[in-house]
Amino acid sequence: MLHFERYEDINRIITRTFFLKNDPTSEIETASKFTAFFRFFDILERTCKLNSENLRLFTLAGDIVVKREKKPIITKKSLVEADLVLYQVSYAIFEPETWKWFPSLYVYRSSFQSQKIWTRLLSRRYCEKLFPLFGVASLGKLKEKVGKCVYDNIYKHGNVNYGHYISGNAHYAAPNILTSIKLEEVGSLD
Repeated sequence: MLHFERYEDINRIITRTFFLKNDPTSEIETASKFTAFFRFFDILERTCKLNSENLRLFTLAGDIVVKREKKPIITKKSLVEADLVLYQVSYAIFEPETWKWFPSLYVYRSSFQSQKIWTRLLSRRYCEKLFPLFGVASLGKLKEKVGKCVYDNIYKHGNVNYGHYISGNAHYAAPNILTSIKLEEVGSLD
């Protein structure tokens, strides 16, 4: 959807309510956001990774995902980008106390350079194109949402608590939107 710039569809998925069963044997469903689909794969990370030659990986599950490219559109880079955008947009649109998407693939970025989707926010016209992604209708509201997206040192592999297990230690946290652009620059050009 990112590749085809289907921003309204992405927003619809991110903001809708899903009714999920926590226990497959139960009839009880819990109202959840898309972040409920994030899972720490206990067996993969605690058992399989520890019994493999891949002990130094931050995440074996992430390593498996980024190797499942379907070129030309689904590449390692596009998978990492999509994972980051889910995190970044959830940071922008959810309330502070709401659990955000954890971008477990961010450690597979090839560089620390700014993300193109966010550096293009310099353009007022491009901002308008992204209004549906954030569920807003004005530049002021977009800036309000983007203003929440500061670099947060908590969102890194070493700090994320997956229930009772804390994963390996990444040296840097996942980048957020304001890692790529300054708030006062958003919409500053035509």
